[in-house]
This record gives sequence, C-alpha cells and structure tokens, in this order.
Amino acid sequence: MLLGPRLKIERAKQHITDFNNEAAAFNARNPYRIVIEPHPERSGIMNFTVRVMEEFPDRLTCVVGDAIHNLRTALDLMIFNLVAPTNADMASRVQFPFAKSANSLKPTIDTRHIRRAGKEVVDAIIALEPYPGGNRAGQMLADLHNLDIADKHKLLIGVESLAVPPDFQIADGDRIVATFSSNSFSAKDGSIVLQMPMPENAKVGDYIYASPHIVFRQGQPFERKPITPTLIQLTELVEQTIAYIAGAAGLI
Repeated sequence: MLLGPRLKIERAKQHITDFNNEAAAFNARNPYRIVIEPHPERSGIMNFTVRVMEEFPDRLTCVVGDAIHNLRTALDLMIFNLVAPTNADMASRVQFPFAKSANSLKPTIDTRHIRRAGKEVVDAIIALEPYPGGNRAGQMLADLHNLDIADKHKLLIGVESLAVPPDFQIADGDRIVATFSSNSFSAKDGSIVLQMPMPENAKVGDYIYASPHIVFRQGQPFERKPITPTLIQLTELVEQTIAYIAGAAGLI
C-alpha cells in the first residue's frame, strides 16, 4: 500500500538530484559578472553592471515541475490506496483533500470520500490543516498543491536566477564608499547595481564574478526561496505526512 507513494517520492528525489547537479555545473561556469563600465551620459561616473555570459537553462524549470508533481502524486496515491484501492472508477474523485480554507476542509474531505478510510485518518488530515493559512506543515502542503496546479495549466513553474556577488568593499583612499554583503541582484543582462566615480586601482572592464542563486519567482508559492533546499524540505514533509497518515490508518 505504501509502495506507490514511496516510488513517487524516490522519483522526485532523482529529479531534485538532477536539478542540483545541473545547477552546480551552471554555477561552476561563472555565468554572471559585475563589470565596471562608463556611464553613457555622465562623465567620470562608472556603472557596476551585471553581465550575463550564459542564461540559466529553461529546461531545468521542467525538472522542478516534475519533482513537484511526483511529490503531489505521492499524497494522492496514499489516499487512494486507503479509500478505494480496488475501485478504479473512483480514481478521479479520491485525492488528497487540499482545501481552499479551514471552513472548506471538511466538505472537501467528504467530496474526496476520505471518510471511507476511517475516523482516525480523517482526524489526522484535519490536524494537518492542508489549506492556505493552516499551520506551517499545512501551508507548505497547500503551496505544493498550488505549484503543481500552476505547472499543469501554465508552461513552466516560475524559476529565476539572482546574481549574488561575494562580500567586498570599494575604497576611495582610506574611505570606504560602498560595501557589498551578499546582496542579490536581478540576473538580467545590463542591470546596474551601483553608480559611482571610478575607484582607485580600478579600470573600465574590471569585473568580479557573481554566483547564481536559483529561486522560485515572485508572485507564486515559495517566492524567492532557493529551489533545491525548498524541494528537499517538501520531500521530507511529504514523507512525514505519508508516515503520519499510514500510522493513523494502522499500517505502521
């Protein structure tokens, strides 16, 4: 009964590993630089400009979507195996009961036929609060669900890359005039992160590398959170959720 969910989780883990390996290889190629360039209109003023030597591969956003979908499906399989393991006709109706609010959770449990699994399972799901504004675990599960829906109905889950320079200071003689401390900037070619007179001991064309920081795009669940750690956290949550429901059902 737990084999299907476990296989889906293992597949999600493989997608996460694939994403992480390719993102690390992208990082190792030093795709972003912050370059000193002359201001086109203000004499003596330098622009510290983001220059993108290589764009983050769009195909990797599909890998993120595949990981999300496998985690979401693992939850559905767990519930289906408890409710209607021999009734294929119910497959489209029996799903993990994600709700839109606390008030709609119990009606959603009824719609998804969860009560067939027994009171203990229903009580366990109610305690999870799988809806926006629920407890921490419930909110994360709801965000997982909403990301999966977005990936089904849109081309790609939103992923963006930020440029993060190393910590450094810019001096004018003995005076520190600018400090960078792991600030992140949009990794859009031509983005200007600083304007100032030419620092001493520097020249036009000098640059530093800025590390890619791959995050979920703004305006969606987990916005601006790093992809790999978030996916790992979601995987652990789904594993814990399945174990919790299995325990409530007396399977472990």
